[in-house]
This record gives sequence, structure tokens and C-alpha cells, in this order.
Amino acid sequence: MNKFLLLLLLFITISSNAQHFFKQVEEKSVIKLRDSERGIVPEKYSTFSIDMKSMVDYLKNAPLQFNKKGESLLMYLPMPDGNMMPFDVVNSPVMESELAAKYPYLLSFKGVSRTDKDINIRFNPGPRGFWASIYWRGNNIYIDPFSEENIDHCISYFTRDYKVDISQYNLSCGVDDKIILDDNYESDRKHDNE
Repeated sequence: MNKFLLLLLLFITISSNAQHFFKQVEEKSVIKLRDSERGIVPEKYSTFSIDMKSMVDYLKNAPLQFNKKGESLLMYLPMPDGNMMPFDVVNSPVMESELAAKYPYLLSFKGVSRTDKDINIRFNPGPRGFWASIYWRGNNIYIDPFSEENIDHCISYFTRDYKVDISQYNLSCGVDDKIILDDNYESDRKHDNE
């Protein structure tokens, strides 16, 4: 009976710690904290503060992906509506071991929602902020740093709510206009096909 109570207390402690890495905040309080240029501003999103140090310390306990026992670590992640969703996460390294040893602060994790097994996540907490991609049957979600200068906060948004004006980019197919406009090219091509 004592072992059961000890395990229950341990589970409650770990679960409650997992819930406190992200806290929803008002965007205007974040903007007042730092004057930073934002590269990503979706039409709708929620803003959160992050306790990155505690999160990274907690994630050190995440078992490796494909572990024999099928173990995972509970972690709550912020959704665009301001709520938290529980995920079972595992350490999912993407670098060769020598490279990972050289850059131990570059971490990668993978998880599955506890509420819907069709929802999965990949995320990276690191020196440039918290980045996540959540795949959810066409309702994909990104979690990105608030700005390059403000990595203590993040935004959670549906990808459909981020509209990019592509007119500012030089989009081309890589075809040389001179070839298209060169009459000799077309006649040479016809001659080759005969």
C-alpha cells in the first residue's frame, strides 16, 4: 500500500510540473516588455510565456523514441484557443551522435496527444526559442517564438491563420528568359526533333 501511495504522489508531482511551462498572457503585456520586430503575425493566435529552463530540465527525463517499454513523458502544450493539450512525448534525436555531442542544446522531441491519437507533434526547445509543429487532420498548428528577440514568449496558431503576402518575394521557376526569347533556340529545337 505504501508503494502505491508513493507512486501516486510521484505521478501527481510529475503531472503537475508538466502543466507549468506555458502560461497564457495578454499580448499587450509582452509588447510592453520588449520592443521587437515580429516576423510572424497570424490573424488569430494565443500568446504564452515559457519557463524554458524548467521545461528543458523536465525533458531530460524523456525516454528515447522506440524504447522497449514504450515509455513516454507527459507534457502539456499550448493550443491556439489558449487551452493546453496533453501529449506523451519522447526524445527523438535527428542528428548523428557525434554532432549531437557537439551541440547538446539542440534537442528534438516527438509526441502524440493523449486526447486524440491522430494528433502528433514535433518540437524543439533551444537557444533560439520554442518551435513546434502539431499535425491534426488538416488543422495544423505551429508554436513559434514571439519574435527573434523575445524567446521567453511564444505564439500558438493554426497554419491557416497565417497569410503570407508573396508579392514581396522574387518567385521564379529558374528558366532563363534569354532562352525563351531567343528565336534560334526554338528553331534549333524543332530541327533536333526531326
